[in-house]
Amino acid sequence: MRKSEAVWPVQEDSKASIISTRFQWRLEKIMKARTGFLGPRGTWTEEAAMSFSDSLELIPYSNICNIVDDVDSGRLTYGVIPVENSIGGGVVDTLDCLANSRDALIISEKIMNINHVLMSSGELEQIEVVISHQNAIAQCRKTIANRLPAARVDFSSSTAEAGRIASTDSSVGVVGSRRIAELYDLRIQSERMSDLKDNYTRFVMIGKEFSGRTGKDRTSICVTLKKNEYASLWRFLGIFAALKINLSRIESRPDPVSPGEYKFFFDMFGHRDDMEVSIALNAIKTYCSTVSILGSYPREEWPRA
Repeated sequence: MRKSEAVWPVQEDSKASIISTRFQWRLEKIMKARTGFLGPRGTWTEEAAMSFSDSLELIPYSNICNIVDDVDSGRLTYGVIPVENSIGGGVVDTLDCLANSRDALIISEKIMNINHVLMSSGELEQIEVVISHQNAIAQCRKTIANRLPAARVDFSSSTAEAGRIASTDSSVGVVGSRRIAELYDLRIQSERMSDLKDNYTRFVMIGKEFSGRTGKDRTSICVTLKKNEYASLWRFLGIFAALKINLSRIESRPDPVSPGEYKFFFDMFGHRDDMEVSIALNAIKTYCSTVSILGSYPREEWPRA
């Protein structure tokens, strides 16, 4: 079913609840399912994928959009990709690719504490350059400067690629997960490299079927507002306020096919089969030219200090 064909769910109270329960996504039914993740092996995304289930057939990908496309086409049953970080914000490739997808839907989420460590193949004093993925560097920049003030900083395509480079060069340090040290036989030189101790990334699993209603859910949507209508965003938001629906995230991205126009991404508490959410999704048609549900799925809570 196309996402655009499933935008306006029908609420049928107890009958809908029974149907949702029958079709609720269950981890025990995804044994050995082909699942793409943003690789290579050793990335935080691989750790997230393993946390969904230890029985998946995990396949590393170098590109988020390729994962989404292969879920769309059926070459993959599932995909695991990062969607936002508590320090760096939304992952734009994930947002753009899901918005342009035909059938891929978010079916579950995991919020993980990203505890980077510093590692190398030699001694701490040998490190001349620290390399990692740009997101990892951004999350550790101040700590790197404090602990290794003379070291240069450079980027790699992934934290795991940085680990591979460091395994053959003792002058290279890496910030990333402990799994990289295990994969490339590196020494952990320093713990807790993240600038903020509360560094979390939300990962999502994508598939092609809506998850069932659990009573503690999140719904993600992407919309474009009608052009040249004043206060359309204010009116759009007013619908959710009137129905007392909590919008937990709002983000905008340029619409590449309409210069000067934007797509808006919203996360809300509730499931598409909940009465209030169903009413809201129908009501926003008045102010939107396009609406796409990116998924309704069990919600994890962000840790609170």
